[in-house]
Amino acid sequence: MSLFNRTLVLILVSLIAMSAVAMAFVPIGSPFGLTALPVFLILETLIYWLLLLVMNPRATLGMAWGGALIFVVLRAGCSLIGGGAGGLVSGMGLEESLLVWINPLPAVIQLMLLAFAGPYLLAATVPELVGPHETERLLGDQAPGGAAAPAQAGGGPVQESTPSGGFIQVFSYEELAATVRKSPGLEGFLIVSNEGLIVWRDWPIRIDVEYLAAHTVRHAQDLGELMLTSGLSRVRRVLVEGRDHTIFFTPISSNFSLILIFSGKVPTQDIFARIPVLAKTTREFLQWRYPALRVRPMAASPQASETVAAKTTV
Repeated sequence: MSLFNRTLVLILVSLIAMSAVAMAFVPIGSPFGLTALPVFLILETLIYWLLLLVMNPRATLGMAWGGALIFVVLRAGCSLIGGGAGGLVSGMGLEESLLVWINPLPAVIQLMLLAFAGPYLLAATVPELVGPHETERLLGDQAPGGAAAPAQAGGGPVQESTPSGGFIQVFSYEELAATVRKSPGLEGFLIVSNEGLIVWRDWPIRIDVEYLAAHTVRHAQDLGELMLTSGLSRVRRVLVEGRDHTIFFTPISSNFSLILIFSGKVPTQDIFARIPVLAKTTREFLQWRYPALRVRPMAASPQASETVAAKTTV
């Protein structure tokens, strides 16, 4: 809680400072009139959008646009409040004092303040625009949005999940994502149906995840049929190793599969060591979440006495 208080103080101080900057520049006046407002707003939005993409490489284009609009509204609000107060103090007309909003000098100073405090503001208020990884980095172990840890029925704090019977028991997709993200080098994961539809995603990097999910499932199924038709044991897991990333695909039941993407620096043996716990954890959660689907491990064929991995090096 103390960390959130510090974050809240940082945000409030930054907003007050932005209002004070606008108030201080009111007597100077603005070199532009209201006719320049649309152009100023477009340029300012583009600047925020580019800054958010640079500051957070995991941000999607939509996340960056959402954050940019929030920053525009914040700076406009602080400018109008500070300009109104400055107009009352200096005796300038209200319209002239509010033009400080499109004065380039205070705008640059306010932009610098937003660049410092803005990410904390988004992480604490709209974590969806920042992403879970960036929110965790900015706010620490605190839950996104400043929420306290969920409580048990008895009122006590939830204990950290521990492996039990070869898996970790979780009760929500958020808990599952937090558990899976603890894997070293993991950059994202998907839970997909047998049709290649995304059931859940935790995929911060900017790629076409729908295309990847659909084609990964299809190619894994084609590879499985090829193995069986050739007289080999069925494919249980598929590992695609590229220069920068390693994609791991494994069916976890007759209904769902798990796709994980790791950094290319993670040794494959470390990935294989972690997969059984992640797969069983996900399967047990889905079985609890969707009892009507009767989620069960896939039955092994007579030839599948051992795990077969198909590895493709790109």
